[in-house]
Amino acid sequence: MSRSKKTKFTPGSSSSSVDFRSFLRNPVLEKDYLRLSQLDIIPGRFVNYDDFFEYDIMSFLRTCGLYNMFSSEVKDEYYPFLIYLFYTHLNYEDNENATYLESFVKGVNFKLTIKQIGRILSIPYTGLSLDEIVMDDEDILNQIFLPGHHLPMANNKLKPIPRLIGRILSYNICPKTGSFNYFSRELSSCVYAIMAGHDVNWAKIIFDTMVKPHSSFLPFGAFLTPIFRKYNVDLNSETTVVKIFELFDRAAIHRMKLPDFPSDEPPQQQSSPQQPPPPSPSRGPSTSSQPDPPPTQPNPYADAFYNSMS
Repeated sequence: MSRSKKTKFTPGSSSSSVDFRSFLRNPVLEKDYLRLSQLDIIPGRFVNYDDFFEYDIMSFLRTCGLYNMFSSEVKDEYYPFLIYLFYTHLNYEDNENATYLESFVKGVNFKLTIKQIGRILSIPYTGLSLDEIVMDDEDILNQIFLPGHHLPMANNKLKPIPRLIGRILSYNICPKTGSFNYFSRELSSCVYAIMAGHDVNWAKIIFDTMVKPHSSFLPFGAFLTPIFRKYNVDLNSETTVVKIFELFDRAAIHRMKLPDFPSDEPPQQQSSPQQPPPPSPSRGPSTSSQPDPPPTQPNPYADAFYNSMS
């Protein structure tokens, strides 16, 4: 089974072969860089939407404003060395007067607000925050959960569309490692908001995830590339670049054991052989040994949608 490609980086291996210390704004950051450079990078998963037309996840992602960010048509490479520099230098300010993050990559100073993140990634930068999403609408919950299930969310409780959306978000908006069956409160809120059609401030969710302390992985690998490009960071001199990594495509349907909807109508069940006409009463009781016709079998496709996820 193929898995999401993560990247570990050897400290000091930049394109110019200059020791990484020369790229640090302050020598005291060396320890931070060495620690972060041992962490995996979660690059994100771009979605091949053509593989999911039966499930129509595209209409939900268009409505919430995340369609373009996840599209495989605009997927970007990523640069491990620059990502480690970005997180090594990252600081942020969040108060009544201003909310922004600062960083420093190859001589370029960053000062990113939530609005700027939204504009660069083409995602909404206004709307509900995670704390403002209340999961209390029974009609929406019935669209999300399989019959007989309710909160908290988990993969085996969800219908296919919210399950697929949850997996995409767990790669790209609420990144995680390990088992995907468990849904955090943040991930559950995001899935609920998309299914309910709420306006969500996705740029703020990404901002808040960026500035958290990172001890197991570094998020948003490929989504940092358009930010580097916007601030004119020198990308051409970087030889350590990851251009090919795993997409989210039809193979995910099989890995997640979702029903693979056929493109055509399911085949019609063959009709039972026609019974011979009953004997004429004038000829007396029948002595025919004709066996009874086989009972009609139920159509397995009708229940496969839910049984496949038990």
